[in-house]
Amino acid sequence: RMNGLIGQSNLFSVLNLLGCFALLWLVSVGRISLMVALPLAVLFCYALVLGGSRVVSVIYLMVMLLAFIQGWRVKSLKFPVFLLVFSIFFLLIKLPFVWLDNAIQDQLYVIGIMKEKHYGFDLFERGLTTSRLVEWPLAWRIFIDNLPWGVGPGGYASHSYEMHLRENILPLEGIWQHSHNSYLQVLIEFGLLGLGWAVFMGLLLLRTLQDAIYLEEPMPLIVLLTLLIYSFFLFLLWFMPFFVLAYWVRAAGEKSIVRP
Repeated sequence: RMNGLIGQSNLFSVLNLLGCFALLWLVSVGRISLMVALPLAVLFCYALVLGGSRVVSVIYLMVMLLAFIQGWRVKSLKFPVFLLVFSIFFLLIKLPFVWLDNAIQDQLYVIGIMKEKHYGFDLFERGLTTSRLVEWPLAWRIFIDNLPWGVGPGGYASHSYEMHLRENILPLEGIWQHSHNSYLQVLIEFGLLGLGWAVFMGLLLLRTLQDAIYLEEPMPLIVLLTLLIYSFFLFLLWFMPFFVLAYWVRAAGEKSIVRP
């Protein structure tokens, strides 16, 4: 993560987290045996340690909460119990993987592949400190200052730079191309039009989540929830494959118009 792959590591972590959810669901419905699932679960744990993304913890807690609600409604708690067991398994196995990662870094440093080492870096080590807590208040100021029509597509970077100078927030460590929040980004770029779109889509998505809770198959709910939570911390919906995927999952909550 700390060697030039910071943004990619967040994406890597969330993709692996979706893989974890899919694996646990397949085990809970008996499509994969525990003997096959265990080495895959260990691999996913190692990948999450390598990714070092904190947002996966937020996503996991919310998914587990909704899984218990959904499981209670359909009278089957097998899947949420597997989620709970995997979270405990991850906490137990995390530290050995951090040690393994340190040992690998030693070797990569010796042969010159890594320029520096970051010992003991893992998912929880950084706490709640993040530059987003500095950027988001500035981003909100940019939204307010540029009402009613916003800064326009692609206009965030220059306005963010100007706002940093105005507020005397130095040093400027590069220019933020996005606010690292998809919802806030829509408001900033499109102003009141973006606000209207966000409210409309928000109502549709809330209805989809409500409908999905009653489904026996929880994966559409989990994928949608993962995308929505992740988008609070990154510009995920700016990546076209995820933007399209979010709409596909949204459509999955609608009744079919196909007649037999």
